[in-house]
Amino acid sequence: MALSAFKRKNLKVLEIGSWVGLGSTQTFAEYSEILHCVDNWEGNGVVHHDEVINVTDPYNLFRENTKNLATKLISIHAKSEDALKLLPKNYFDAIFIDADHTYAGLKKDLNAAMPLLKENGILLGHDAEARFETLNPKLSSFLETAMKKDAVECDEIIRALEETLPDINAVDPRNYPTLTPLVKFKCLHAGVIKALSEFNFPKLYFSDLRLEDQGFSSIWVAKKRSNFQKNMVFHSIEKFINRRAESG
Repeated sequence: MALSAFKRKNLKVLEIGSWVGLGSTQTFAEYSEILHCVDNWEGNGVVHHDEVINVTDPYNLFRENTKNLATKLISIHAKSEDALKLLPKNYFDAIFIDADHTYAGLKKDLNAAMPLLKENGILLGHDAEARFETLNPKLSSFLETAMKKDAVECDEIIRALEETLPDINAVDPRNYPTLTPLVKFKCLHAGVIKALSEFNFPKLYFSDLRLEDQGFSSIWVAKKRSNFQKNMVFHSIEKFINRRAESG
Protein backbone atom coordinates (compact mmCIF):
# COMPACT_ATOMS: atom_id res chain seq x y z
CA MET A 1 0.00 0.00 0.00
CA ALA A 2 2.81 2.44 0.85
CA LEU A 3 4.32 2.55 -2.64
CA SER A 4 0.95 2.50 -4.39
CA ALA A 5 0.28 5.87 -2.73
CA PHE A 6 2.75 7.43 -5.16
CA LYS A 7 0.31 6.60 -7.99
CA ARG A 8 3.18 5.94 -10.40
CA LYS A 9 5.61 3.15 -11.15
CA ASN A 10 8.80 4.93 -12.12
CA LEU A 11 10.18 5.41 -8.62
CA LYS A 12 13.79 5.48 -7.51
CA VAL A 13 13.88 3.04 -4.60
CA LEU A 14 16.63 2.02 -2.18
CA GLU A 15 16.32 -1.25 -0.28
CA ILE A 16 18.68 -1.66 2.66
CA GLY A 17 18.68 -5.36 3.44
CA SER A 18 17.63 -7.41 0.40
CA TRP A 19 18.88 -10.86 1.42
CA VAL A 20 17.82 -13.37 -1.28
CA GLY A 21 15.71 -10.94 -3.30
CA LEU A 22 12.25 -12.21 -2.45
CA GLY A 23 9.39 -10.48 -0.67
CA SER A 24 9.97 -6.73 -0.54
CA THR A 25 12.51 -6.76 -3.39
CA GLN A 26 9.93 -8.23 -5.76
CA THR A 27 7.32 -5.68 -4.67
CA PHE A 28 9.63 -2.69 -5.02
CA ALA A 29 10.63 -3.83 -8.50
CA GLU A 30 7.01 -3.44 -9.61
CA TYR A 31 7.04 0.26 -8.70
CA SER A 32 10.59 1.28 -9.51
CA GLU A 33 12.43 2.54 -12.52
CA ILE A 34 15.70 2.07 -10.63
CA LEU A 35 16.08 -0.20 -7.60
CA HIS A 36 19.25 -0.08 -5.50
CA CYS A 37 19.75 -3.12 -3.25
CA VAL A 38 22.27 -2.85 -0.40
CA ASP A 39 23.33 -5.93 1.55
CA ASN A 40 26.55 -7.60 2.69
CA TRP A 41 24.85 -10.98 2.13
CA GLU A 42 26.38 -12.37 5.33
CA GLY A 43 23.13 -12.60 7.30
CA ASN A 44 22.24 -11.33 10.76
CA GLY A 45 22.87 -14.53 12.67
CA VAL A 46 19.18 -15.47 12.81
CA VAL A 47 18.15 -19.06 12.18
CA HIS A 48 16.57 -18.59 8.76
CA HIS A 49 19.64 -16.75 7.51
CA ASP A 50 21.96 -19.49 8.75
CA GLU A 51 19.81 -22.10 7.03
CA VAL A 52 20.39 -20.39 3.68
CA ILE A 53 24.12 -19.88 4.26
CA ASN A 54 24.55 -23.57 5.11
CA VAL A 55 23.32 -24.70 1.68
CA THR A 56 24.12 -21.92 -0.79
CA ASP A 57 25.64 -18.50 -1.41
CA PRO A 58 22.94 -15.93 -0.52
CA TYR A 59 24.22 -13.42 -3.06
CA ASN A 60 24.06 -15.94 -5.90
CA LEU A 61 20.53 -16.79 -4.81
CA PHE A 62 19.66 -13.09 -4.78
CA ARG A 63 20.96 -12.70 -8.33
CA GLU A 64 18.97 -15.73 -9.50
CA ASN A 65 15.76 -14.47 -7.89
CA THR A 66 16.08 -10.97 -9.35
CA LYS A 67 17.47 -11.65 -12.83
CA ASN A 68 14.09 -11.34 -14.55
CA LEU A 69 12.79 -8.28 -12.75
CA ALA A 70 11.49 -5.54 -15.04
CA THR A 71 13.53 -2.75 -13.50
CA LYS A 72 17.07 -1.48 -13.53
CA LEU A 73 18.56 -3.17 -10.49
CA ILE A 74 21.83 -2.06 -8.91
CA SER A 75 23.17 -4.35 -6.20
CA ILE A 76 25.70 -2.93 -3.75
CA HIS A 77 27.61 -5.68 -1.94
CA ALA A 78 28.66 -3.86 1.24
CA LYS A 79 27.68 -2.96 4.78
CA SER A 80 25.02 -0.27 4.81
CA GLU A 81 27.18 2.14 6.81
CA ASP A 82 29.72 2.09 3.97
CA ALA A 83 27.32 1.92 1.04
CA LEU A 84 25.04 4.80 2.05
CA LYS A 85 27.97 7.22 2.09
CA LEU A 86 28.38 6.68 -1.65
CA LEU A 87 24.77 7.28 -2.70
CA PRO A 88 23.38 10.66 -3.89
CA LYS A 89 21.48 12.92 -1.52
CA ASN A 90 17.88 13.97 -2.17
CA TYR A 91 17.59 11.23 -4.80
CA PHE A 92 15.27 8.43 -3.71
CA ASP A 93 11.47 8.46 -3.67
CA ALA A 94 11.37 5.61 -1.15
CA ILE A 95 13.94 3.94 1.09
CA PHE A 96 13.16 0.64 2.82
CA ILE A 97 15.23 -0.48 5.83
CA ASP A 98 15.23 -4.15 6.81
CA ALA A 99 18.86 -4.85 7.69
CA ASP A 100 20.52 -4.65 11.10
CA HIS A 101 17.68 -4.88 13.63
CA THR A 102 19.73 -3.91 16.67
CA TYR A 103 19.19 -0.54 18.30
CA ALA A 104 22.60 0.81 17.30
CA GLY A 105 22.40 -0.65 13.79
CA LEU A 106 19.03 0.82 12.95
CA LYS A 107 19.93 4.22 14.38
CA LYS A 108 22.91 4.36 12.01
CA ASP A 109 20.77 3.36 9.02
CA LEU A 110 18.04 5.87 9.88
CA ASN A 111 20.45 8.77 10.19
CA ALA A 112 22.35 7.83 7.03
CA ALA A 113 19.24 7.19 4.93
CA MET A 114 17.20 10.32 5.58
CA PRO A 115 19.53 12.72 3.67
CA LEU A 116 19.26 10.45 0.61
CA LEU A 117 15.49 10.88 0.48
CA LYS A 118 13.71 13.40 -1.72
CA GLU A 119 11.76 16.06 0.12
CA ASN A 120 8.46 14.39 -0.81
CA GLY A 121 9.73 10.82 -0.41
CA ILE A 122 9.09 8.30 2.33
CA LEU A 123 11.33 6.22 4.55
CA LEU A 124 9.88 2.88 5.59
CA GLY A 125 10.97 -0.33 7.18
CA HIS A 126 10.05 -3.61 8.79
CA ASP A 127 9.65 -5.23 12.22
CA ALA A 128 8.20 -2.42 14.31
CA GLU A 129 5.52 -4.46 16.06
CA ALA A 130 4.53 -1.70 18.47
CA ARG A 131 5.14 1.87 19.54
CA PHE A 132 7.52 2.03 22.49
CA GLU A 133 5.53 4.81 24.12
CA THR A 134 2.34 2.72 24.19
CA LEU A 135 3.82 -0.39 25.82
CA ASN A 136 2.99 -1.03 29.43
CA PRO A 137 5.92 -0.74 31.91
CA LYS A 138 6.54 -4.47 32.08
CA LEU A 139 6.90 -4.81 28.32
CA SER A 140 9.04 -1.68 28.14
CA SER A 141 11.36 -3.12 30.76
CA PHE A 142 11.76 -6.35 28.79
CA LEU A 143 12.55 -4.36 25.66
CA GLU A 144 15.15 -2.28 27.42
CA THR A 145 16.83 -5.43 28.74
CA ALA A 146 16.83 -7.15 25.37
CA MET A 147 18.14 -4.04 23.64
CA LYS A 148 21.10 -3.72 26.00
CA LYS A 149 22.00 -7.32 25.23
CA ASP A 150 21.82 -6.53 21.50
CA ALA A 151 19.12 -9.18 21.16
CA VAL A 152 17.29 -8.97 17.84
CA GLU A 153 14.06 -10.39 19.24
CA CYS A 154 12.79 -10.03 22.77
CA ASP A 155 12.23 -13.72 23.52
CA GLU A 156 12.15 -13.00 27.25
CA ILE A 157 8.70 -11.45 26.84
CA ILE A 158 7.26 -14.56 25.32
CA ARG A 159 8.70 -16.90 27.94
CA ALA A 160 7.37 -14.72 30.75
CA LEU A 161 3.89 -14.07 29.40
CA GLU A 162 3.09 -16.77 26.86
CA GLU A 163 0.68 -18.64 29.13
CA THR A 164 -1.43 -15.51 29.52
CA LEU A 165 -1.82 -14.90 25.80
CA PRO A 166 -5.15 -15.65 24.11
CA ASP A 167 -5.32 -17.65 20.89
CA ILE A 168 -3.72 -15.41 18.25
CA ASN A 169 -6.42 -16.31 15.73
CA ALA A 170 -9.37 -15.72 18.03
CA VAL A 171 -8.45 -12.60 19.94
CA ASP A 172 -9.96 -9.17 19.40
CA PRO A 173 -6.93 -6.93 20.11
CA ARG A 174 -9.17 -4.16 21.43
CA ASN A 175 -9.95 -6.36 24.44
CA TYR A 176 -6.26 -6.74 25.34
CA PRO A 177 -4.73 -3.26 25.05
CA THR A 178 -1.54 -4.08 26.99
CA LEU A 179 -0.91 -7.46 25.36
CA THR A 180 -1.86 -6.52 21.81
CA PRO A 181 1.71 -6.45 20.43
CA LEU A 182 2.36 -9.94 21.77
CA VAL A 183 -0.94 -11.32 20.58
CA LYS A 184 -0.36 -9.94 17.12
CA PHE A 185 3.26 -10.86 16.55
CA LYS A 186 4.45 -13.32 19.20
CA CYS A 187 7.75 -11.41 19.38
CA LEU A 188 8.99 -7.85 19.49
CA HIS A 189 12.13 -6.49 17.81
CA ALA A 190 13.43 -4.47 20.71
CA GLY A 191 16.12 -2.51 18.87
CA VAL A 192 13.79 -1.46 16.07
CA ILE A 193 11.02 -0.32 18.40
CA LYS A 194 13.32 1.69 20.65
CA ALA A 195 15.37 3.24 17.82
CA LEU A 196 12.22 4.42 16.06
CA SER A 197 10.88 5.96 19.27
CA GLU A 198 13.94 8.24 19.29
CA PHE A 199 13.80 9.02 15.56
CA ASN A 200 12.51 12.59 15.54
CA PHE A 201 10.55 12.62 12.30
CA PRO A 202 6.82 12.14 11.64
CA LYS A 203 6.07 8.39 11.69
CA LEU A 204 3.19 6.02 11.01
CA TYR A 205 2.89 2.44 12.29
CA PHE A 206 0.88 -0.17 10.44
CA SER A 207 0.89 -2.17 13.68
CA ASP A 208 -1.76 0.28 14.89
CA LEU A 209 -4.39 -1.55 12.86
CA ARG A 210 -5.28 -4.92 11.40
CA LEU A 211 -5.13 -5.15 7.61
CA GLU A 212 -8.25 -7.04 6.65
CA ASP A 213 -6.77 -9.51 4.19
CA GLN A 214 -3.22 -9.66 5.48
CA GLY A 215 -3.42 -9.82 9.25
CA PHE A 216 -1.13 -7.52 11.18
CA SER A 217 1.76 -5.65 9.62
CA SER A 218 4.95 -4.41 11.26
CA ILE A 219 5.74 -1.89 8.51
CA TRP A 220 6.50 1.66 9.62
CA VAL A 221 6.69 4.83 7.51
CA ALA A 222 8.44 8.15 8.11
CA LYS A 223 8.84 11.36 6.15
CA LYS A 224 11.13 14.35 6.04
CA ARG A 225 9.84 17.49 7.65
CA SER A 226 8.89 20.12 5.12
CA ASN A 227 7.76 23.71 5.61
CA PHE A 228 7.22 24.20 1.90
CA GLN A 229 4.84 21.46 0.75
CA LYS A 230 2.57 18.78 2.08
CA ASN A 231 3.84 15.26 1.54
CA MET A 232 0.83 13.83 -0.27
CA VAL A 233 2.17 10.28 -0.23
CA PHE A 234 2.60 10.29 3.55
CA HIS A 235 -0.77 12.00 3.92
CA SER A 236 -2.44 9.31 1.80
CA ILE A 237 -0.96 6.52 3.95
CA GLU A 238 -1.97 8.35 7.13
CA LYS A 239 -5.56 8.64 5.89
CA PHE A 240 -5.60 4.93 5.06
CA ILE A 241 -4.38 3.94 8.53
CA ASN A 242 -6.78 6.28 10.32
CA ARG A 243 -9.71 5.12 8.23
CA ARG A 244 -8.97 1.44 8.88
CA ALA A 245 -8.37 2.07 12.58
CA GLU A 246 -11.72 3.83 12.90
CA SER A 247 -13.56 1.08 11.05
CA GLY A 248 -11.82 -1.64 13.15
